[in-house]
Amino acid sequence: MCTAFHEVFSSFLREQGFLREQGFLREQSFLREQSFLREQSFLREQSFLREQPRLRLTKPYFTKKHMKQLMLTLGIVNTYDKIKVLDAHYRAIARAAPICHAFGFHLALYDFPFKMTAEELVEFVMEKTTIGESGSYLKILYEKNHLSVADLPKKGFPSHFGEIVITTSKPDPKRKVLPVKIAEEALRNRSFLFLVGLGHKGLPKELFERGKYHLDITSKGLSLETCTAIGAIPAHLSGLMENLETKK
Repeated sequence: MCTAFHEVFSSFLREQGFLREQGFLREQSFLREQSFLREQSFLREQSFLREQPRLRLTKPYFTKKHMKQLMLTLGIVNTYDKIKVLDAHYRAIARAAPICHAFGFHLALYDFPFKMTAEELVEFVMEKTTIGESGSYLKILYEKNHLSVADLPKKGFPSHFGEIVITTSKPDPKRKVLPVKIAEEALRNRSFLFLVGLGHKGLPKELFERGKYHLDITSKGLSLETCTAIGAIPAHLSGLMENLETKK
């Protein structure tokens, strides 16, 4: 009886081994088939790509403005009250922020009566006005590190701002520069800080001697209201730069 049981059990094991072997073979066959299909798909894809015409770019895709970051800064100098905060202060800031953001300018604020950090100033402006999407563009400038707040330097401005440009309707003939010249130099990756006076007095006279260039953005000797000038300077210069790049 034991012998019969042993034979039956052995037969059962052989059968199980056979089944496992058959399952293994089927699995191997399936894997080979899948590999073959993937290879065929890859070959068809390669054949398709070879048949496609090569793309030829008439101009390099990455132009100067992609490869280089221009440092163009709109600097607003407060000549209103330097102690009391006025509506004109935060409204001018809120108006300047979307202009700077739209045309890739940095914004620098000088001699404003805010005893607070740049981050606190952003929150203050956002609470005080609905201009510039309630100051949201000022927040964008701050988050991009494109906003600075400081007292007007007594000697020189930080070197990373580049050349100082005094914006005025009455430029000194010896320092006068045309907008197109600034645009050409900016495309050569030169940095500029454009100073605009906020208030009826305009920019302090001592700044006129510190500025290497004097810029009349209208080129016609027309005096612009501060917020008008804030919009005209970045917009006009950016348009000139685009035109110069297109002609290349």
